[in-house]
Amino acid sequence: MSLASEELEKLAVKSANEAIQLDRQGYKDMAVEKYNRAIEILKKLCILYPNAYQNKVYAQYIKQYEKRSKNIKGEQAVEQDSPAEAKSRVDSTK
Repeated sequence: MSLASEELEKLAVKSANEAIQLDRQGYKDMAVEKYNRAIEILKKLCILYPNAYQNKVYAQYIKQYEKRSKNIKGEQAVEQDSPAEAKSRVDSTK
């Protein structure tokens, strides 16, 4: 692994750790930004080093972070709904 890839990996880890911390503290918008930054860096690593053995692990983290980011956005959408919109959404799933 090159020095550049190690630095990128450190940046991804830092962004992910910050996202997790912000998420726990309730700063959802900022957490999503940090998750997206970690995803971006991990994807870049996979592109720059396509034969690296770590890519499978990176892909798993990318999937996790994308899922969490999507969940946060979904939670925020539900919180912003009026009671009538929320009821309509629930009724439409029945």
